[in-house]
Amino acid sequence: MTKGKVKTNQDIKCVNQKEHAQENKYNGWANYETWNVSLWINNNELMYALANDETVKNYRDFCLRAMDFGVTQTGDGVKFNDRKVNYIEIDNMIKEMRVS
Repeated sequence: MTKGKVKTNQDIKCVNQKEHAQENKYNGWANYETWNVSLWINNNELMYALANDETVKNYRDFCLRAMDFGVTQTGDGVKFNDRKVNYIEIDNMIKEMRVS
């Protein structure tokens, strides 16, 4: 039996989500803002339900419905109307959510 090094809290580096996304090319998304919005829509119960609402056909519709609930940004502070959000990619994601 060989002895290995045990990881301690001092050995573990905290990962900043924005830095992590940049290193991984935003997991296939156009940029950080688009990646962040998609992440929140897919992993937040309210946002997911809004995106799957039958009245929501695209990202613009999602933003309008979210505003009805007073939600205008992700939990990380990326505003839904940020100019950097790639609306086409989020539109496609919303369409794909309906198929699966």
